[in-house]
Amino acid sequence: MEQGTLHCSHGAQQDLQYSRAGDVCRCHSQPSAAGGLPVSAAYEYGEPWYRDLLSYLEGNLDYLDRALREQAPQVRLVRPQATYIPLLDMGALGMDSAALKDFMANQVGAALNAGDTFGPGGEQFMRINVATQRENLEQFVSRLRLALE
Repeated sequence: MEQGTLHCSHGAQQDLQYSRAGDVCRCHSQPSAAGGLPVSAAYEYGEPWYRDLLSYLEGNLDYLDRALREQAPQVRLVRPQATYIPLLDMGALGMDSAALKDFMANQVGAALNAGDTFGPGGEQFMRINVATQRENLEQFVSRLRLALE
């Protein structure tokens, strides 16, 4: 495992700890001795867990995409390129941002992130976290379908 210390300036001098040539970065005033063992173990033994996690997240994305097409075709999944929080394109519902937030919270009963909080152009989108149990996504799709009927 490649590790090192960089010095960075954020008004005060801090050490920037990095592992694997900068893949994981965290600013610390001092490195934590207690954190070394878990980080080492994660890099040495964590690959199978990480691959299982990626597979599970991909399965949830596949499920959500398929379930929306079958049960709520007015809502389209926009697959993310590098995260587990995809966008839901809800433009076909014809609601403005305020109505969409109200619909999602009060009729669907889901706490999603409104797309307009991420800037102009996001008004017809909501973000959903798929890093959850499949049952939660199933309940979401079922409640969305009922709310759209």
